Amino acid sequence: MKMRSVVNLAISFLFIFINSELFAQDDVIHWIADYDQAVAQATGTNKNIFAVFTSEHCHPCQLLKKHILTKPEIVQYVNERMIPLAIDIDVNPTLATTYRVQGVPATIIIRATKEEVDRFVGGDDSNEFADDYLDAIISFNEQGKTINELEETLRLDPNNPNIMLEIMKKYFSQALEQKAFEYKNMIENGYQDFFSQHKAEIYYEIAEFYDNDWDRRELAIPYLNEILQIQDADRSKAYYMLADIYFTTEKVNEGFDVLEKGLVIYPNDLIMNVVYLNECVDTKLRIDQGIGYGLAAVQSEGNNGVKAYLYYLIARLYEIKTNKPEAVRMIDKAIELDPEKEQYKQYKKILLES
Repeated sequence: MKMRSVVNLAISFLFIFINSELFAQDDVIHWIADYDQAVAQATGTNKNIFAVFTSEHCHPCQLLKKHILTKPEIVQYVNERMIPLAIDIDVNPTLATTYRVQGVPATIIIRATKEEVDRFVGGDDSNEFADDYLDAIISFNEQGKTINELEETLRLDPNNPNIMLEIMKKYFSQALEQKAFEYKNMIENGYQDFFSQHKAEIYYEIAEFYDNDWDRRELAIPYLNEILQIQDADRSKAYYMLADIYFTTEKVNEGFDVLEKGLVIYPNDLIMNVVYLNECVDTKLRIDQGIGYGLAAVQSEGNNGVKAYLYYLIARLYEIKTNKPEAVRMIDKAIELDPEKEQYKQYKKILLES
């Protein structure tokens, strides 16, 4: 994810705080549902469009709408600095196709010229996600460039592989595969030292592109395997992405084996542990290993929300082992770390009534 400078971050948040009284009455985003109206307003105000693509049947979409797009700092920034456009892809599939939306929720920053600046895909209810989301939309809105703008910059500086890399990423994010690979090949063939230094970053972009295409997920496998061979790269994400592809293609043992190799190197990686334990719960396989990995992971430093979810998964595994006292003890720890999560309270109630 692109990070804006500390100075711009400070200015953006200062803007929010000093104007808080002015926007006290704005506790919701002032959504527009009509694309042409949003474009007209963007043209008239010289603002970007803040387009959020969702579906009523998408759980992460509901998390985004309920927990993230209602946060005061996000509401204030969007209402003041952008033109908010809400798109239900089931109602307006044509616009989703126009902007090549492959998964929802997708937040896309769009110029008044209808060109995409950048996008943020995903939804969650954690404070950490909210911080990342706000950071991204401010960065995209204030510093982001369209592909045409970047290609114009490249024409003025034609031997700059950093610009080529940025253009490649944007083409992948917009599902323009052929153009993305043209830039990938341009970097690989013309700037070999740069390509070697950024190989993991480039291969992650390609792997994530294929991973988001359900019918072609397995095409990500060779790129993820290549990343696992790069010793100075952060390989943790490659391990759990690769495992997830194996799990969803019914290669369960291969998925577990990949994760166990990864957990030797990254034993405290909470996401990798979550993927492992989730699969233990779903398949009822490697239960004892899952409990062992989970109990070790929750002792490490990290996000309390993720650790609470790990405790919940450990409780589920103890339930599978018919060890109700330990299951209750684990779910109590989950509730202690994340007392607002109704899912954990409901699960404890079911446990106690069983």
